[in-house]
Amino acid sequence: MKQLLEIMKELIEAENAIDPIVEENKGKAALQELFSTALSDPASVEQLVNDVDTVVKYARFDGWQETNAGDRDIKKALRRTLLRYKLHTNQELFESAYRCIAQYY
Repeated sequence: MKQLLEIMKELIEAENAIDPIVEENKGKAALQELFSTALSDPASVEQLVNDVDTVVKYARFDGWQETNAGDRDIKKALRRTLLRYKLHTNQELFESAYRCIAQYY
């Protein structure tokens, strides 16, 4: 019985330890799919995803989703990045990208 409890404890710990690199890769993949609908050039899509990934990694901090300042900083960084690609007026794209960022970063 003790051995079974130890195994269960290890399993729960393993499930709770999500690799942040894997999560960020999922985030980049989600952004890639999202932005490919807005831009037709695959090179531009990849550059936009890399730019968003870079600014989000720079602006975020642990628990940013639960603070007004973190939320505001990420939204400003995302909006500035979309402006460089002339996509800043597409509110639906902005909100979808923000949801991806909030989920995976």
